[in-house]
Amino acid sequence: MQPKVSIIWLNYNSARFLSLALRSLKSLFDLDYDNYEIIIVDNASTDGSFEAIKDFAERLKPSSVRVRFVRSDRNRGYSGGMNLGWLARILDLSMLHSSIMTWLSIPLHFVKLLSIWRVRLMLALQVA
Repeated sequence: MQPKVSIIWLNYNSARFLSLALRSLKSLFDLDYDNYEIIIVDNASTDGSFEAIKDFAERLKPSSVRVRFVRSDRNRGYSGGMNLGWLARILDLSMLHSSIMTWLSIPLHFVKLLSIWRVRLMLALQVA
């Protein structure tokens, strides 16, 4: 059996080049691999791109591919957005309802994968 792979795909205000972004996402749906999921993280887009991407993914994803959506409450930059994706992978935040704002306090020993030194990571997530 193939090991499970999680692909984190980050978006922020991509409406100007939406066709390119959707082609990128479509290429992930066409992978020749059976055991993977895609975690789409939106970094608080304000241009409608998140809604377009979510609609596209829900319509075209293969049934064998799990797609999860995480929407940040603010733009956290590239690394912050990717860290949200890793947290979603670790904690399986897709089970939360989209209107719930969840505050997470995660100590260093729990998120060593994120290479954070002796601080608490406080995140406000809106999971879509």
